[in-house]
Amino acid sequence: MRCPSNLFRCAYGACVSGNAPCNGRVDCADASDELSPICRTNSDEINGQYKCINGQLIPAENRCDGTPDCNDGSDETVRSCAAMSCLPYLFQCAYGACAEQGAECNGINDCADGSDESIELCGNQTIPHTTKSTPRTTTQPTTVTNINSKCKLPDYPQHGTYDVIGSPNAVPGQILNTPTLKFTCNTGYGLDDPSNIYCSDGIWSAAIPRCLRQCKDIDNPTASYECDMVYGNNTKSSWPCREYELEGTRAAATCKPHYYWNGAKIKAHCVDGKWENVMKCLPNCGTVVDKSTELVIGGKVAVRGELTWHAGIYKLSPDARQYDQICGGSLIKRSTIVSAAHCFYDDNNEALHPAKNFAAALGKIYRSWGDTRDKDAQKRYVKNIHIPETYKGRENNHQDDIALVIVDKPFTYTTYIRPVCLDFKLDFEMGQLQPGNMGKW
Repeated sequence: MRCPSNLFRCAYGACVSGNAPCNGRVDCADASDELSPICRTNSDEINGQYKCINGQLIPAENRCDGTPDCNDGSDETVRSCAAMSCLPYLFQCAYGACAEQGAECNGINDCADGSDESIELCGNQTIPHTTKSTPRTTTQPTTVTNINSKCKLPDYPQHGTYDVIGSPNAVPGQILNTPTLKFTCNTGYGLDDPSNIYCSDGIWSAAIPRCLRQCKDIDNPTASYECDMVYGNNTKSSWPCREYELEGTRAAATCKPHYYWNGAKIKAHCVDGKWENVMKCLPNCGTVVDKSTELVIGGKVAVRGELTWHAGIYKLSPDARQYDQICGGSLIKRSTIVSAAHCFYDDNNEALHPAKNFAAALGKIYRSWGDTRDKDAQKRYVKNIHIPETYKGRENNHQDDIALVIVDKPFTYTTYIRPVCLDFKLDFEMGQLQPGNMGKW
């Protein structure tokens, strides 16, 4: 089984999150995501030699080939082979090693664990199973070989670099026997293919990965996103969008509860480090809910949830011991309430009172700031207050008596907290003198 480039292939074949390797949590059933050589700070390969667990040295190219060469068998284990990526024509053993082409179900155990002849793979066969026996040498391999069968290190990727595992001083253009490269990208870039590739007999296990620009997660409280990417053969993979996504990734939005979208669904695209065509859902405004707890609005029976946009404006008492309700308002955005300018204006000094003296609450049906019967209330401190320059309080008979109140933290839309609907149509006469609802205590 081959996994999409954004996923990690466990040694036995399963595909898990690309963030699985070395994250301290076992995501693969065989733990190969945590046993992989890339999770260890010290390399098991030194100068073309692989160091077995018992200290024995064998040629590095004999590691993970299906035949144990270490006396303790440690060269053919998940710990040693978890990071292997086999050439397409080879068979990959369950623990990660690469066996010869046609190894599966041929009656010979080409894998050290016999996974090439397992019942799960081959079914019940009557062919007698024999063990492959290939003489090996544990002496230092000769250094004189045909250059065509060796591997030339590639150039560093644009916006990135790589390390040669076991050869920290290796540089691009150098000729090595069986190098394994671990790629990394500069800040703001990510790999479009697996970070580790290796070369054998002059053939690389995969294409050299590229470092592509990344887009940070979409900061949009109105929707959640599912990301996908179309691959060359038109296959498509999708996943919950992560903190960073590669250029070319698409993000499909799903409106969160209490939001909606009536237009055609569009997908955002990660282009040059930024998301384009981001769809922002609209809040359900002016909605009411079923009757529950009853209070009074202007002598008329009101119910819990009838005025989901109604805000209470509170002012800190002179002794700074409590908040007293002084005015009302209507929520128009998650962080913005429209209210009256006179609630915040000091006529004596002809200036606004400090914003820090005020607070706001929504979802309340009881007037007192700390009433414990309010189960759905959300409270915020006022961060800023905006009034028209023309407002002068009593001096001009409260002309332009309107204020925008900005709170320190956005309100969360719920069943009992929604914004009021704003109508910017010019046919004002249609709404004038018509019945409406207004809340007060």
